[in-house]
Amino acid sequence: MAKKLGKADINDLVSALERQATDILAFAGQAERKTRTELHDLKEKFRERVDVFEALLLTIESKLDDLSRDKRDRLRRQIDELTLFVLSKSVHSNIEFCRLVQAGDEMPLWAREIFARDVAVLERARERLSDPQYADRVRQDDLANIDTMIGILTELIAKAPQLPVFKPQRWADEYYPEYVFK
Repeated sequence: MAKKLGKADINDLVSALERQATDILAFAGQAERKTRTELHDLKEKFRERVDVFEALLLTIESKLDDLSRDKRDRLRRQIDELTLFVLSKSVHSNIEFCRLVQAGDEMPLWAREIFARDVAVLERARERLSDPQYADRVRQDDLANIDTMIGILTELIAKAPQLPVFKPQRWADEYYPEYVFK
């Protein structure tokens, strides 16, 4: 039987969520002062923070039903504000990162995979921000920026280097057919 979380446990989770949001803000502010190489590392750390935030968010949302209606509604509003904040910082972080990547001639070898992950994050953000509950707090420009970013990232994915695909069986069949056991 699952242990029911108490008020202190929920408050600890919300505090952890707030700390992650603060860390995300700190990472987003550093992006403007970094070189391209440093930016790639910073971007990966930023993504990790956002992933932790999303995991905490899912944990908290699964536990809210254990609370009284008033407390649950208050926490949902607080969580919604933090979520909007993090989604906004994620979009702005992607804009800054893409701006610097577009300005350069080369991209890291893993760029295609990272950009594909960013597209998925932006699509989730667009879906969440399009929710009617956020309609009064989200500007249409923000949604348009997300669509623009998805377009830019898609173009960058097409230009990015592709990791080699090793298919040992096919290679072995072509070059050493007498040694391949079928």
